[in-house]
Amino acid sequence: MSELPLRRKYRFKVHGRSVLLVKRAWESEEHVLLKILGFALYLPRYPRLIIEPRMDDRYRPDLVQLDERGRPLFWGECGTVGMAKLRRLARRHRQTHLAFFQWEPELEHYVALIEKAVAGLRRAGPVELVGFPLDAATRFVADDGTVSVRFDDCTVIGF
Repeated sequence: MSELPLRRKYRFKVHGRSVLLVKRAWESEEHVLLKILGFALYLPRYPRLIIEPRMDDRYRPDLVQLDERGRPLFWGECGTVGMAKLRRLARRHRQTHLAFFQWEPELEHYVALIEKAVAGLRRAGPVELVGFPLDAATRFVADDGTVSVRFDDCTVIGF
């Protein structure tokens, strides 16, 4: 999927910011790539977006922007997300913009899961599934770490 070299630390440039991501032992390079792509995509809409924040919640987001009271305005999940987590997020954070980031070949599977998780819920915040192409590392990440990705480059499905 990705063509990032195997290493522990990755430095990226996103919308004029320098971003350092540390790959944990159990984390794949593909997961790191999904996080930085999602961050780059949504940072213009959510300028206080944080990657992997510390939160007092059973589930922690990969990306989040909190309001002044500490409630999530935006919650982003990268990669595999189970039905229990999908349901809990959809129900508990009904005002929150939820975005789930996947590789395009996985979208069909996640469309069904998300539809089931949000079925019958009254939500004020949008729910989106964002699919990135498998060649995203070479298409959207330059040799110097600059990330350039737009919504037109992805598949975005709203629920």
